Amino acid sequence: MDWQKKSILIAEDDDTNYYLLEEYLEPTAIHIYRAYNGLEVFEILAKSMPDLILMDIKMPKMSGLEAISKIRESNLEIPIIAQTAYAMHGDEEKIIIRGCNDYISKPINEDVLLKKLEKYLV
Repeated sequence: MDWQKKSILIAEDDDTNYYLLEEYLEPTAIHIYRAYNGLEVFEILAKSMPDLILMDIKMPKMSGLEAISKIRESNLEIPIIAQTAYAMHGDEEKIIIRGCNDYISKPINEDVLLKKLEKYLV
């Protein structure tokens, strides 16, 4: 996959999880923005518009669910994929209802991640 003309915003407060995602995405040449919390998502969106957001659900300052709701107030187009370690029965449905296009549970499988991204970036 060659996504050098694409960009992704990864909202992830945990460094280990972020570096794993970065490693998975390195071969694709996609440009990565990083937000450490829900508030930083909006700082980045004020300056640039990525092609996709990979949103952690549990973050400090503003949760991923709060950030998703606020994004959807003004932008219905940008694909958002939720990522969470809290994968309980019914969580995926709740997250989709909040405005996500898709959902991926942690630990994130590289193949699953790339297939989900390809679905929205191509």
